Amino acid sequence: MSASPASAKSSTVKMAESGPLFEVWRHSDKCSMRIDWNRTGAVRITVTGHGHADYSQPALARWDAALGSGSRPVMLIDFWGMPTYDSGMRVQMTGWGVKHRSEADFYVCTQSKIVLMGLAVANIALSGLLHVFEERQQFDIACVKKGLPLRK
Repeated sequence: MSASPASAKSSTVKMAESGPLFEVWRHSDKCSMRIDWNRTGAVRITVTGHGHADYSQPALARWDAALGSGSRPVMLIDFWGMPTYDSGMRVQMTGWGVKHRSEADFYVCTQSKIVLMGLAVANIALSGLLHVFEERQQFDIACVKKGLPLRK
């Protein structure tokens, strides 16, 4: 991706690193989001630290790109290292999911009770389409099956 949607407006997140199949966005040294994808429509976002609402725009831009992959895209959402989040993040990502619910699959992992509550609300809007993992290993297996390498 060339122009970054989050940096087009006054965003609190900035792209820190990128490559052919990944981007890293940072809010601070303690809060970041990594986006990994492949050419078959799998996109994994990994948030570490607080989930800032401004992470949504770069993630949704990558999700939009996955829709054109030629196969049914899968969004692998790794919130394992995210203890809290802005409600704007949940609202924006859920809104995208509602709009594209018949076009994509959604897998999420978390260990945070606060994030689990937010996922329960999102899953109501998505008619139960979120596959939520509270065990890290099961989510990692799903990532590998979709062609994304494990990240440590």
